[in-house]
Amino acid sequence: RSEVDDLGDLLDLGGLWLPVLDGMELRLEVDPSRDEISAAQVLIADSTVQLQAFAAPRSSGLWDEIRPEIADSVTAGGGTAEVADGPFGRELNVRIAQPGPDGRPAMVPAIFVGADGPRWFLRAVYSGLAVIDDTAQAQVDDLISRVVVVRGDAPMAPRELLALQVPPEAGQPSEESSAEDTDDRDDLN
Repeated sequence: RSEVDDLGDLLDLGGLWLPVLDGMELRLEVDPSRDEISAAQVLIADSTVQLQAFAAPRSSGLWDEIRPEIADSVTAGGGTAEVADGPFGRELNVRIAQPGPDGRPAMVPAIFVGADGPRWFLRAVYSGLAVIDDTAQAQVDDLISRVVVVRGDAPMAPRELLALQVPPEAGQPSEESSAEDTDDRDDLN
């Protein structure tokens, strides 16, 4: 892990800085109940990865605690969940039960990846081609390995979402000055 002082080729989303890749599309998910951005969704070719960053306790990470909760939720909904080893450590390979186009249940595969950092936790959910194709998964893994989490110094409860924002490059003014969040920036390497 290393501190990052300069955005370089990274896109500033507030709590996350993302590498900019050729052909990449970015979609921001908004929680309508809070009118806040809740996740970043990156589309690369036929793969999608949803990214969320959370505050974590100083003393321990969250992934070992959250992984079984996700597995329980998936299986309670009629899906399957299996823990496997991946490039970032333990990951969760799931099949989520969802209504198919004909109304019958369909099992949709996804991979949940977690990374614990100093006082932060990053969750990535892979879907699309990255779940079934090693080359596509390697491309998403590369993106994840270059994501920078910006935790900041403000006190936050564990599991509280780190604030995301529309990138200043998109012509929207940033609600918080990026100068305020220059501490505690870590990449996943």
